[in-house]
Amino acid sequence: MSVAAPVSAPAPVGAEAPVGRPVRWLARLLLAGWVVTLVWLSLVALRPATLADLEADLRAGEVETLEVVGGLAPQSRGYSTVELRWRSGWGRQAATAVEATPGRQATLARSGTPLDDWGARVPVVEPGLADRLAALDADVRVVEVDRPSSHGTLFGWQTPLESFWVLLVLWLTTFTVLAWHEHPQRATRAAWAWLVLLGAPLGPVAYLVLGGPAGLFRPPAPGRRRLTGGWALLLALLLPATAR
Repeated sequence: MSVAAPVSAPAPVGAEAPVGRPVRWLARLLLAGWVVTLVWLSLVALRPATLADLEADLRAGEVETLEVVGGLAPQSRGYSTVELRWRSGWGRQAATAVEATPGRQATLARSGTPLDDWGARVPVVEPGLADRLAALDADVRVVEVDRPSSHGTLFGWQTPLESFWVLLVLWLTTFTVLAWHEHPQRATRAAWAWLVLLGAPLGPVAYLVLGGPAGLFRPPAPGRRRLTGGWALLLALLLPATAR
């Protein structure tokens, strides 16, 4: 007498099916890549700050090195943009001003509506700004540096240009994993697509951790409600602002 082999029932439509082992390991490598890249950016990227922020950090003795980019040369007349960079705690910050000799040159500088790399209006001050700021902390070291040949603004940070290519590769590969992942966890595939497309860098990381491809957590209980595309679109539009 022959006995039929048991046949497993097919997964119901919409079930949160696990991914294969190759996809799981790819997702884990992607997650590590996102984490390492974001930690690197947090160390090297410049965040916008003001002269008041710099003065406060100098008075508190939190600045070891003050980097000066540009500025008006000694004994020169006219006006020139100066950028001041420093590290305070974990990250780096930058404040911008325009040095202008008093009189007509200062008036011309103010009429030009100078803006920094983040599009904010900057103050017009007299020459020698770095020396006046350094006087607030006798231990600070003032160093003149050149402006990087290539940089851009990403997530509200001024970052090296190569970071754009690294993040593009991570983003495209994450979206490819999502395309393979038919039934992700905690949100529909359309919802995760909005978060990955528009919510970088938090959206892709959230998908790899909570969506299930990396296999880091147990799947939620069957029948639990999942985030849908409409709500995910609204959330994705808010994520870039919270990442700054």
